[in-house]
Amino acid sequence: MSDFTNLIYEFPAVSTKMENIVILTKAYIAYFKERASLENEYGKGIHTQSTVPMKTSLFNKENPVDKTESTLKAMLETINSESEKIGQKHLETASKILNEIVKPLEALVKDIEVGKKKLINDTNKSINSHNALVTAAEKAKVNYKKAVTEHKNAVEAGKTLEGPAQEKNNIKIGQLDAKVKKLEADYRAAVDKANTTREVLYQTELPEVLKGCQELISKHYETFKAVLDQFVVTHIELSTIIADVSQRLRGNMEHVSYEADLEEFIKANLNVHEIKNIELELEEATAPTEEKKEETPVEEEKKEETPIEEEKKEVPTEEEKKEETPVEEQKTE
Repeated sequence: MSDFTNLIYEFPAVSTKMENIVILTKAYIAYFKERASLENEYGKGIHTQSTVPMKTSLFNKENPVDKTESTLKAMLETINSESEKIGQKHLETASKILNEIVKPLEALVKDIEVGKKKLINDTNKSINSHNALVTAAEKAKVNYKKAVTEHKNAVEAGKTLEGPAQEKNNIKIGQLDAKVKKLEADYRAAVDKANTTREVLYQTELPEVLKGCQELISKHYETFKAVLDQFVVTHIELSTIIADVSQRLRGNMEHVSYEADLEEFIKANLNVHEIKNIELELEEATAPTEEKKEETPVEEEKKEETPIEEEKKEVPTEEEKKEETPVEEQKTE
């Protein structure tokens, strides 16, 4: 079985891995939150579409389905009722994603961040401290090697010197000898300290830290795998509902019959109204015309009542004229 202790000297890679899983988890928390929101909006949309009566316009609130014949009407109503089940399942899916996926991931990333902070930060401090000791040891080595070289050069130069020059060089050799011994002691101490720190860090501390990191990464992997599996389950449940609804809709489609609905429509509207021929109905004219004016009974009665006036219209005789001539006319004669 692979073990993180194999990466004893590759802690920076482990640290980067820890940081990456935190970034990944936070990214998928946002992803699943958005997915839950989409499922919720879609579920609400289907619910509204399936339950709110259909209207053809703002002012016409009649549902046209109510005026549809039986087999087609039953199918349309079934589409609504079955679609409502799909909408409800999408709402349930949204809730499951939030409760069974997002919440576990939020708890997981919190635990990893707390554990990572303790493991990574403290270990990085120890590693940086050891690296500083290694740098100090390297510097002590350089100083020591430089002093040794100076000492060797002084000894070699003294072989060709005599008199005062040789005495002066011997004094320098003595000084360099003391310097070399001090720098050697410093160098030994720096190396011993660096190695002791290394042993504690890489043989004792880091194996435990790597074990803790592996436990956190393993926990993350298992939890992340579990929530992904739960996400797959929600899809299976959703697709199962859709498949069941589709089967029922397919079954109902077999009962949709144009002939049956046509017969129902004709029976419902047969002999409801009758349109007859218009009969011509004329009346005799009662108003007088300009060519002929019929006398009314009243006028006829007037004729019968005034016969004397009609007789007077006859031409009088000469004698009658004389008798009728007034006195004033006779005087004038």
